[in-house]
Amino acid sequence: MAKNKKFTKILQHESPKQDRHAVAPYNFVPLPEKVIYFDPKSLIDYDKYDGLTGYIECNLRTLTPLYTRTAVSPDFYRQWAEKIREMMANSDDRKTYSQFFHLSSAEVPLIPGSTLRGMIRSLVEIISYSKFQWVTDKQLFFRTMDNSAIGKHYRGRMSDNVESGLLKYQSGKYVIQKCQAVKVSRKLLGSFSDLYDGKAPNRTPSWLGTPSQYQKVWVKLSTTELSVQSLSFQPKTNHVPGILVITGDMVKKKHEFVFLEPVDSAEYVDVSHELVQRFHDPDQLSQWQEKAFPADKPSKDSRAQNGMLRKTIVLSTEGDPIFFLREDEKLVFFGRAKMFRLPYKNSPLDLVPYELRSFTTNTGDDTIDFTEGIFGYINEQSRKSSRAGSVSFTDATLDEGQVSVLFDRFITPNILGSPKPTAFQQYLVQSTEHNHNPNQKDTLAHYDSEEGETTIRGHKLYWHKKKIDETVDVKDWDKDTQHTQIRPVKPDIRFTFRIYFENLRAEQLGALLWALELPAKNGQKYGHKLGMGKSRGFGSVHLSSKLYLSKRQNTVNKAGEKTNGRYGQLLDEEQWFTPERRLKQDPFIEQFEALILSNIDSTEHKANSLSDVPRISALLKLLEWEPTIHSDNNRYMDISTDTDENEYYHRPVLPNAIDVK
Repeated sequence: MAKNKKFTKILQHESPKQDRHAVAPYNFVPLPEKVIYFDPKSLIDYDKYDGLTGYIECNLRTLTPLYTRTAVSPDFYRQWAEKIREMMANSDDRKTYSQFFHLSSAEVPLIPGSTLRGMIRSLVEIISYSKFQWVTDKQLFFRTMDNSAIGKHYRGRMSDNVESGLLKYQSGKYVIQKCQAVKVSRKLLGSFSDLYDGKAPNRTPSWLGTPSQYQKVWVKLSTTELSVQSLSFQPKTNHVPGILVITGDMVKKKHEFVFLEPVDSAEYVDVSHELVQRFHDPDQLSQWQEKAFPADKPSKDSRAQNGMLRKTIVLSTEGDPIFFLREDEKLVFFGRAKMFRLPYKNSPLDLVPYELRSFTTNTGDDTIDFTEGIFGYINEQSRKSSRAGSVSFTDATLDEGQVSVLFDRFITPNILGSPKPTAFQQYLVQSTEHNHNPNQKDTLAHYDSEEGETTIRGHKLYWHKKKIDETVDVKDWDKDTQHTQIRPVKPDIRFTFRIYFENLRAEQLGALLWALELPAKNGQKYGHKLGMGKSRGFGSVHLSSKLYLSKRQNTVNKAGEKTNGRYGQLLDEEQWFTPERRLKQDPFIEQFEALILSNIDSTEHKANSLSDVPRISALLKLLEWEPTIHSDNNRYMDISTDTDENEYYHRPVLPNAIDVK
């Protein structure tokens, strides 16, 4: 093993008081205190036979319904949004798309080896103190006006700093031509009911009639020139032209906006293509925007997709009316409402300590962690090399003799949407060490907190549930865009698969076996999570395994008898000669645990086994098949416009997994 670097102290999350506890169907295994690296020279080359080679026979039994969607053609992913809408609207297509993964018959489900590989790799990353790297490097978006820490931060960046202009495409690039946007009282626009289509709270601006979105208007400004004194929908003396912009509806809203024509000396602000792409990202374009700015408005084929900017601005001198923010003379972002969604300055990846995700040493040499030594890695970022993995997973096939393994009907689970990492009070460490008290919502750490004051919580895992959440009955698939239909495998169905390995070190094999077996602590039973719908109770499975090692060379046993290796004999009577022998797994697991314990701060943990280490204890609690937590702590909280019913309103904090009752 390579000598570990000295790492900075990792912040520890502090659970809030009981009345400040958030609840969720997930929790986190904390970040490792350090990464355990391999010396690349200690890895066994593929042209040598010095390591351990063989296979692990694995049996999988479903504990709850399991679902992995059927394979689709590559064309589906190129136009996935439109394809899904088409499939969901057509009953036959919907059922085809809803089948469990299979190759020949839909009645013979198959669990892809890639799915199994991903599940085991994730666990190996946790238990082996590998790099924490699968985190997005894109800044998340936020918009909050409450009195919490993030609300104060948002207002501090936006208040009195937002500008207005027209987004255009000129000379091969996007630009914003600054112009003045003034408030116009709704009273001057006529009937309030004419402003919006639909029903509250999701009403969208009307594109037809008068008044309507992007309608040409003529206005006379007040003496301060900050608001509209009078408005006409026809040219009028002493009035100047402008564009009416109707933003989102809200209770007691009094004003809309009119964008005036730019003056001749108007400033132009360059907009990078990356910012335009970011504007079009699914995590920024809300469902409301998709409804409010459809592809055929204000004219047919105006936008490539619902919610996007008009593509006709390439040919138009008018442009799209937008608000934008600059900081340090640099364009930060833009939006359709004055208080638009703003990207954080930091991405989630920025809040992972560099030492826990570094690909290279200070001298530029590659770093290889435990997981990469087993599963391989590719030449990416600043890496100099690539390495193939030493393991391969077969698909899991049904054991013989089982009938009626799938649900008899197609079901529609409750919407699988969930709070995303934007729920910073759930996903970020809250520590009083840096004055981020989890018991006070106005001091909580967020993605733009000062460097070193917070980190990502760690690896996200879902609690097991004894039964799946209730299903729903969708009446109109043509209009429903959130639900999906599935046909899962039933509980207590058995599959078999193999993991083939080649040239592994003993402790590497031990890591694989640990992740498969989940060594029991105090007789507790554990389960793995696999497939879709984990938050709703799907995908709990139990694994058991048998280890077989292969002899590659001829040897002589203690009795002086010659034994043949893989290359010493071809046939055994009328069958292929198989030199594999079954071995006990415990010695390899013990070697793995001993290596990990010797490389982490054992003086702090004083652990006799890996399961006694606090972060591994958190992992095992999350994997308990018979969880001790109350069902009320294993659900998503309610989001409501009613303050008394909105469980997120006071920004409760998710406690440490070991503190969940």
